[in-house]
Amino acid sequence: MTQRQRWAAAADMLASARNKMDGGTGMPADIAITRFETDISTACTAEAQLDIATAAVTIYRLDPTYAP
Repeated sequence: MTQRQRWAAAADMLASARNKMDGGTGMPADIAITRFETDISTACTAEAQLDIATAAVTIYRLDPTYAP
């Protein structure tokens, strides 16, 4: 994936989690998306067997600052 594709995927996953799991609306701030994308990339690099969806859900649930 390109950097742009990773950022777009992170935006989609974060917005979906916030809106569906925690009753948020709309898109999170760009800075939150960028941090989420970095956290997912770091987790997947550290644990090669971890798939992106599992990493995203785990990071979202463990870090309350991502919630709306």
